[in-house]
Formats: sequence, C-alpha cells, structure tokens
Amino acid sequence: EGSGAAALAGRARLRRGLLGVLPFVICRFVSWRCAQRFQLFDAAQSDIAFDIGQRADVMEKFLATQSVTVKSHAVLGAVSATQGIPVATLDKRLSVDFPKSGAIMRLQYSDPSGDVALQTLRAGIAQYINLLDHMKFLDSAKYVLVPAFILEDPVWPKPTQAAALGLALGLAIGIAALALD
Repeated sequence: EGSGAAALAGRARLRRGLLGVLPFVICRFVSWRCAQRFQLFDAAQSDIAFDIGQRADVMEKFLATQSVTVKSHAVLGAVSATQGIPVATLDKRLSVDFPKSGAIMRLQYSDPSGDVALQTLRAGIAQYINLLDHMKFLDSAKYVLVPAFILEDPVWPKPTQAAALGLALGLAIGIAALALD
C-alpha cells in the first residue's frame, strides 16, 4: 500500500507540474512564432520644432491643433494623390506625438517598405509645412529639427514583446488550472 500511495502522490505532483508549466511554455512559443509570421513594418520618423515666441498662454492649444492639422484631409489628401496611398491607410499608419509634452512634434509613418515610409513621410512634411505657411497661425516659427529617416528596427510586430505577453497569458492559465485542480 505504501508504494501505491507514493506512486499516486508522484502522479499528482507530475500532473500539477504539467498543469502549471505546459500553458506557460505553449502560450509563449505560439505567440512568439505567430509574431514572426506577420509582415514586418518599418517606420520613418521626423521631428518638427515650434517656436511661438512669448505666447505661452496659447502654446497648448496651438500644439493640439497641429496634431489635427497634420492628419487633416488637406495634408493627407494631397499626400494620397502624390503617393497613391488611400487616405484611410495614411491616417492609420501616421502617428503624431509630442514627446514629454514639449514643443517638438514627432511624426512617424510605418509601411512594409522602409523606402515607401520615408517618401510618404517626406511628402507629408512638405505638404504640412506648405499648409502652415499659408495659415500663418500666430506667426509661429517651425523648424524641421530632424529630417525624415528610417528607424533601424521594425516597429511591428515585435516577437519578443509577443513572447512576453504569451508568457503572462500562459502563467495566468497555468495558475487558473492549478487552482481548479
């Protein structure tokens, strides 16, 4: 009887070990592998700096309007016409950010082709600067601080990040399986 009870206890420990570890390993591997199968997206990035002088009271509103302006149909429609990319695609792939809530606007455009991303972002910046020159909003000065360049690493997908998410999901599933056991 003693060896039978020990064998049952050993099997129960093995089952609990497998319930805890298998979801962890499987989810990590599957998510990492799936992320590797997706098409890679490269990105072009550029920074534009604004100087509106002593008008700090309107700086926040001014910067908020710029993110809307750069994604407006006046800019994206013209880029669409020259680049042959639908406006909806341009809008989805173009990101506008103000790092550290400052007066520098960071534009990033992603595309499966780095060259297309670079050309599209350059066209977008040219159209945006042209639009601003016609608006003469608050006589603000704008400078292309960093001309458009292609980022070294793809922006999407990120297999390592997917593996980490899969790891977390597998851990949660493993803990739930152990709790239900």
